[in-house]
Amino acid sequence: MEKREGGALSRLKKGLRLSGKELLIILCGAVALMCIAIMPSRMGDTAEEAASVSVSTQLEERLAATLSQIRGAGRVEVMVTYTQSGESTGGWLSLSQSNTRQEVVGVIIVAQGARDIGVTFELVTAARTVLGVKASMVKVFVMNDA
Repeated sequence: MEKREGGALSRLKKGLRLSGKELLIILCGAVALMCIAIMPSRMGDTAEEAASVSVSTQLEERLAATLSQIRGAGRVEVMVTYTQSGESTGGWLSLSQSNTRQEVVGVIIVAQGARDIGVTFELVTAARTVLGVKASMVKVFVMNDA
């Protein structure tokens, strides 16, 4: 390699005195390398989150379908909320293929027949049984007639 007085290599050896353009190229390369290093783990997180949401949605749909079979319940919708950390106050469910356990922190049931206290009791009991949570974590509301 030819040794030039004003070349980038000699400037690098003399304390990294680089031109703005050279510095920009080095910085862009460093940022690109960092992005490449981070990308695979972020992609895995996204796939795991998607799988978790999918399993959660399936559970809600299955629970709503089952609860709607309770006499007098009518149409039912269910929402289950989770957390991944904290003290256990309720049931735990494995929601992804990596066996991440998420704690159920609340359940909302909206049902056409929720005006009837007996139906409400049955809905709460069924949700508690399936999810393994305390009754205080399950709330039942009357569905709009619209």
